[in-house]
Amino acid sequence: MRNVGGVPTCLSKIDGSDPTCLPVDAFSSNSPVSDAVYAWLSGVGTRRQQNDLQVINGVVSGTLEDYGLKSPWATNGIGFAITGEYRKYRNQSAGYGAWSTFTTFDGQTSVKELGGEIDIPLIEDRPFFKELSVNGGYRISDYNVYNNLIHSWKAEASWAPIDGLRFRGSLNQAVRVGVLQRLEGENRYPNTPMLDLCAPPRASADGKTIQRYSFDQCSIGMTRAQYDALTSYAGCDSRGFCPTTLVNGGNSELQPERSRSKTLGVVFQPRFIPGLSATVDWYDIDIRGAFEWTRIDMAFDQCYNNKVEFFCQFYKRDPQTGRLLVADARYNNSGYTATRGIDFGANYALDPKRLGIDEDIGTFGLNFNGTLTTKYERQFAPGNTPWSCVGYFGFTCRDPMPRWRHVAGFNWQLPWVKGGFGVTWRYTGPTTNSKLSTNPVLAAKPGETYPLLQRIPGYSYFDFAANVTLVKGVDVRFNVQNLFDKDPPLVGDAATAWSGAYFNTFPTYYAVRGRTLRVGVSARF
Repeated sequence: MRNVGGVPTCLSKIDGSDPTCLPVDAFSSNSPVSDAVYAWLSGVGTRRQQNDLQVINGVVSGTLEDYGLKSPWATNGIGFAITGEYRKYRNQSAGYGAWSTFTTFDGQTSVKELGGEIDIPLIEDRPFFKELSVNGGYRISDYNVYNNLIHSWKAEASWAPIDGLRFRGSLNQAVRVGVLQRLEGENRYPNTPMLDLCAPPRASADGKTIQRYSFDQCSIGMTRAQYDALTSYAGCDSRGFCPTTLVNGGNSELQPERSRSKTLGVVFQPRFIPGLSATVDWYDIDIRGAFEWTRIDMAFDQCYNNKVEFFCQFYKRDPQTGRLLVADARYNNSGYTATRGIDFGANYALDPKRLGIDEDIGTFGLNFNGTLTTKYERQFAPGNTPWSCVGYFGFTCRDPMPRWRHVAGFNWQLPWVKGGFGVTWRYTGPTTNSKLSTNPVLAAKPGETYPLLQRIPGYSYFDFAANVTLVKGVDVRFNVQNLFDKDPPLVGDAATAWSGAYFNTFPTYYAVRGRTLRVGVSARF
């Protein structure tokens, strides 16, 4: 905002970036909101996005038993598959959103892939070796946007000593190329205030002027000549925020991220409990060069206070004047993520006749899937202290990361009609505000005295679903999500120190629409 001839005028109107901008003082009763101002403040957001995918693939598969390639202790021969595929992907996006900025871009990429897989039965139908087999696969990908070929592979083993009991394990290397993160256009926002205490803050009206950093503090990210040239600069406010151009969006230099995963598990299908199948799988996933958008709000603190040199590159200065020209918040490959846990699964199909009920009352089913997360460690950049978000939500962790989550269900297939109904229980475990952590990366800094929502309790939601075939070829479906209309936790930014809860809650984990009813009909002719 600037005073132009005694008239308050938007900076965006002065520089031409938004000629329609109208000023308003939202904190004064002497500044009524006119219809024109209200219309400008409450614009309608629109967005158009189109994704096109073209795929050509081919597969050759078979067994090598006819060629004598078979284990002498196995019944079945070695199986193989060779695959080739070509994919072309195009992403177009455009639009404008009130209170949001949608990226406008039009990009495309293509890939040629060649892969192979082999399955080798080693031992079959022998004492303590009902089945022992190994499986391997390899894939080579040639993306038009990368100079080098990309390799991924897998190695798996399975051992069933007896019927109903199987042990399994795997080692995999996977890649993610970040098509959207590369293709997405670059956005530039001029006159964005960013913290820069290496420039002199403006004197405060209350006399509590913030002290400018010394050259020793700033030397990691600038030269002495730049520091001295900034001495007479008067563009920063009293809090130390200076105007610059914020850049975010896609990064054409982004490289693939790579993950290495290990799993060990057991499958239990006891013959003495017909219909029961249970699984327990331990997993360990390590992602290197992970895609991260630069947390530019942390860049100054990490560079000039914690001396993490990696973050200094995102504050780009004028070589002569030292002024902050660009704050770079685009995607990069700085991330590291390591997660570990145990997945539990169970399914039980119960025929009432096994309980001595002769009358045909249908069949019942129980199912359960749960995850215990024991580790979720992240690191934004090399040299940055890693942290674990297990059991936390908040400023750095963003979305909740509960230690325990599960989905359990019951269904009844009716004998009198072709259909049935079921009930599902969705549970998300409790989490604590990350500002209360003892890890200095997550914990509140001195002086952060705002009120905190300390904890989100465990949440349970119940859903109901039913389906029935009215006549041959006509099916009706009905379901209710959040059967008891339970409200989500409200975790406004003011209470959580900018937790990332843009919708005043976390819609990925909690029901934001209340009770939702759906009815559907399918007809086949």
